[in-house]
Amino acid sequence: LYQACDHFLSGVSLELTGIIPRDPAVREAVVRQEPFCIGAPESPAALAVDGLAAAITRWEPPRQTDGNIKFFWKKLLFG
Repeated sequence: LYQACDHFLSGVSLELTGIIPRDPAVREAVVRQEPFCIGAPESPAALAVDGLAAAITRWEPPRQTDGNIKFFWKKLLFG
């Protein structure tokens, strides 16, 4: 994915923001057909998703954007 972004999307770079650990609560939520963040909000996977969401809200958009990336950031940050 990193190489595809680097090759096809000028101005887009990927950085690891976090990981979602393997968690039995995710499998159990799939069986129950329920989001694991709702069914097991204190599970390691749910806490990791919360941490990723918090990290994403602190992202700053690039100073100069062009093309489709401008629309991506606008949609991501301003809905």
